[in-house]
Amino acid sequence: MSQQLEFTTEELVAMKAEFCKGFSESQAATCFAFCRVRNLIPGRHILFSLRRSKEWDEAVGAKVETTKIVFMATIDAVRLVALRSGQYAGQDQEVYIYLDEKGAPSIESTIPLPKLPLPPPGTTAFPREPWAVKTTVYRHDFNHPLSSVARFDAYASTYTNKTTGKVKLTDMWNRRGPEMLAKCSEMLSLRKAFPEELGSLYISEEFKAEMQADEH
Repeated sequence: MSQQLEFTTEELVAMKAEFCKGFSESQAATCFAFCRVRNLIPGRHILFSLRRSKEWDEAVGAKVETTKIVFMATIDAVRLVALRSGQYAGQDQEVYIYLDEKGAPSIESTIPLPKLPLPPPGTTAFPREPWAVKTTVYRHDFNHPLSSVARFDAYASTYTNKTTGKVKLTDMWNRRGPEMLAKCSEMLSLRKAFPEELGSLYISEEFKAEMQADEH
């Protein structure tokens, strides 16, 4: 196991100013403690953000607004954490799953399939985007591999066009949706295989963006 990461007082002050804007002292300390344990460098491997949500509070008997820290890493940093565990044994090629003409997820490919041209009237063009992506991860100390499926609808970021009122994919998901979904699927499998090392750690592709502006 690699030596635990340590920061000087000067480094902590600089990193709090750069990466923990708006954080309390205790929240910033939590972030850096998280990095020490997992040997992740703020700004290179991981970023922090605060997200507000409403959760049930037994004391008041109602939902109250809370602020939680979200730890977001790059997929490369997540792979590094898995590799450092000494138990990571690789993974299979991701499988892109598409719906057939009957709406069943029966079309599988190890590469994203191209979009088809507009179909004749009365027919359906398929595939457009993958319905899901499946990733399988192996551990040296597990008897069986671990697989996870990420659905396109569950992760793709969308926005509502103010002019047409139609819901559309954001530019990034429109251009690189299959590849971004593959990262989500891989992250699910890696977190399942390494819950201690990767618990509470996410990648940015796992969060849906709330887009309000028109896209041109």
